[in-house]
Amino acid sequence: MKEMTKTKTVLRRGLAAVLWAVLLLLVWIIAGSLLYGARYPAVSPETKAAIAETSFCAGEGETAGDRVMLLETNTDALTHRLRLIDSAKERIILSSFDFREDYSGTDVLSSLLAASERGVQIQILVDGMPGLLKMVGRPLFLALESRDNVEIKLYNPIEVSSLLAPWKLQCRLHDKYLIIDDTACILGGRNTYDYFLGSYDSVHENCDREVLTYCADGNSETIRQVEAYFQDIWNQPCSKALNKNADEKAESEKVQNSLALLREHYAGLQETYPEAYTSYDYLSESLPAGKITLVYGSSAPEKKEPVVLETMTRLMESAESRVLLHTPYAVCDGYMNDCLRRAAGAADTTLLVNNVLGGGNLPASGDYLWKRDDILDTGVNLLEFDGGKSYHGKSIVIDDHLSVIGSFNYDMRSVYLDTELMLVIDSEEFCRVLTAEMEKAQAQCLEIGSGAKNFEMLSGEAKLSKKLELLVMGILAPFIRRLI
Repeated sequence: MKEMTKTKTVLRRGLAAVLWAVLLLLVWIIAGSLLYGARYPAVSPETKAAIAETSFCAGEGETAGDRVMLLETNTDALTHRLRLIDSAKERIILSSFDFREDYSGTDVLSSLLAASERGVQIQILVDGMPGLLKMVGRPLFLALESRDNVEIKLYNPIEVSSLLAPWKLQCRLHDKYLIIDDTACILGGRNTYDYFLGSYDSVHENCDREVLTYCADGNSETIRQVEAYFQDIWNQPCSKALNKNADEKAESEKVQNSLALLREHYAGLQETYPEAYTSYDYLSESLPAGKITLVYGSSAPEKKEPVVLETMTRLMESAESRVLLHTPYAVCDGYMNDCLRRAAGAADTTLLVNNVLGGGNLPASGDYLWKRDDILDTGVNLLEFDGGKSYHGKSIVIDDHLSVIGSFNYDMRSVYLDTELMLVIDSEEFCRVLTAEMEKAQAQCLEIGSGAKNFEMLSGEAKLSKKLELLVMGILAPFIRRLI
């Protein structure tokens, strides 16, 4: 009896020690992350000078090697991915914040496998946090990675060292692009799963936007810039293989079954998406561009100088008549509000964000409600998207010729922590198309006047549970806003 009691006491103490260790680790991770975000770099005079010297507009008679087209619907986004992957002859590069084994993810995976079996070289880079949750050990990703000509890496994956240095957890890869040979590139805000591709999930479908650039002669200005950026981030020490010893697992029953499943799935895609396997004339369907410029910051997992935001602000300051700025979220520090003020001081500036009842980022929505007056004070025309879906597009129109599309959100995470890309396109024809789509979104918005009060949900009565969630997020916002 005494031995049993002694054993129970030892077990209780052991369990208590484990719980305390877990609690202390959580406190360390939270405290380390919050301290990391307490101070961010300012934009340097050298960076300002370099941006001022950069020309984003074409000279007289200058034309880009690429033509451009807008991908506005999720169905078109998946269709063009399948068609272009099927057309690849030499190489495919895919970068995504999130890639999942759901319906559209399986569509893409099966197409990539078919390309690899034609001898196409494939490189895939995904952020380490969603990669750990959605990719590591998953059979379909194991199957694709088992191919000799396929490499899959995770950027800044979560490891033991990350827990010991929790600030490393905060720097994520947020880029989204697809490169096909030297011919086509898709770049924008879409991740690789059902919320963003196809029409598989109407409940959580996001409104998003991408640009497709096409160059028939293989001298793509866009691909040259994006691939140079990709090689830099691919070769970062923090970019590591998805699954260790993937080649050794190639003959396992799990991998073989998954390969068979992907091949069978690919065989059915022509029936599911016949439009993706019919001829398509990208030259005639695309529009000319004068100049195309990729804007990006540091690719290392570190706090970043706000190069992308400063560049976007300088572009907006150059406007003569108007600026349209669309972003899912607005979580701003003083510098970011000053950037909005600089834009609004130069030209009529409209800022579109998600209404808090429809946005997909609860912490960002809670912060925005408490800080909306600060944004209104910058002088922008503030709109809240109320179209029944979450608006995920990141784009800017400047006057009638400059368009900007990419992955950059107007929040502190995008400004200071994550990798981000924005593509600046000088093309009056493309600008007209993009402006029309952005104005369609604005027609589904609420106009927020100066009389709007913080924590006022203007699109209708929210459920009590939603109000409580936003209230809690608003209370936490002063502590966590620099990380959301």
